[in-house]
Amino acid sequence: MRNPCFNHLQNTVDSQRPEEDFEDILGKPQEDEQLVEFARKSILIPSQLFAPYNLNNPELISQSKFGLEKKVLIALQNKTAGFFIESGHFDGEVDSNTLYLERFLGWQGLLVEPDPLHFDALSLKKRKAWLGQICLSPKRYPLLISRTNKSDGQEKMDLCLPLTTLLLALNRKHVDYLSLDARGRELQVLQTVDFDKFSILAITVRHQNLNSSMKVTLRQFMEEKGYKVVQGKGLELEEMDLILMKETLPA
Repeated sequence: MRNPCFNHLQNTVDSQRPEEDFEDILGKPQEDEQLVEFARKSILIPSQLFAPYNLNNPELISQSKFGLEKKVLIALQNKTAGFFIESGHFDGEVDSNTLYLERFLGWQGLLVEPDPLHFDALSLKKRKAWLGQICLSPKRYPLLISRTNKSDGQEKMDLCLPLTTLLLALNRKHVDYLSLDARGRELQVLQTVDFDKFSILAITVRHQNLNSSMKVTLRQFMEEKGYKVVQGKGLELEEMDLILMKETLPA
C-alpha cells in the first residue's frame, strides 16, 4: 500500500496547473517557518526502521557504481551510524550510493526522488531512511521544474525544495555524506547551502552532465568552502562523479 503522503503529492504535482496547489509555498525563502512545516508534514515520509527490506537483489553487498561509497568510507574512517542524503538515484537500490551504508553500517538518512514511477519503486524497498518525492531546488526557494515523462512523453512538473529547508524540517545541522545527482543543476543546489550553518563532511557529485567550464566552477566553489577533491580510481569514475571531502574532519 502506498503511503498517503505519496498519493497526495502525486495528485497535486501531476495536476494540469500545479502552481495552484503550491501557491502558498512557492517562492518562500528556504528558512521560512511555514515552508519548513510544509516539508515536515506534507513531504517527508518517515523511515521504516522495523520493516524488513524488500530488495530485488539482497545478496549483493554493494550496488553503487565503481564502489563509490567505499571511497567515501575510507575518507570518513569507516564511520558507522552516520547520516546521509541521497538525491536522484532512482529506486533506492540499483546504483544506490547509500544502501550499503544503511544495511551494514547502521546509517540513516533521507532519499529524494521526483519521478513518480521511481519513487513508487523506492517506497517499496523499505529503506531505513526518510523519503521525499521531490527534487532539490537550484534556488533558495521552492519552485516547479518541468520534466518529460519517459513512460509516455508527457511533460510533468516536479516540486523542488531547497536542501536547507529539508535539513531544517529534519532538525539537522550535520550531514556525513551527501550523494548529489541533480540533472545538471548540482552547482546551483550546492550554492543554496550556507556552509557556515550546516556541516557536510563528504559530497559526491554526479557531474557527467556538466561541461568543462561548469566542472571547474564547481570545484573552485567547493574549494572556497573548505573542500578538497578526492581522486577516484579510474577515468570512468572521474568522468561520472566528483568526490569532495571537508578539509578538516571532526575529531
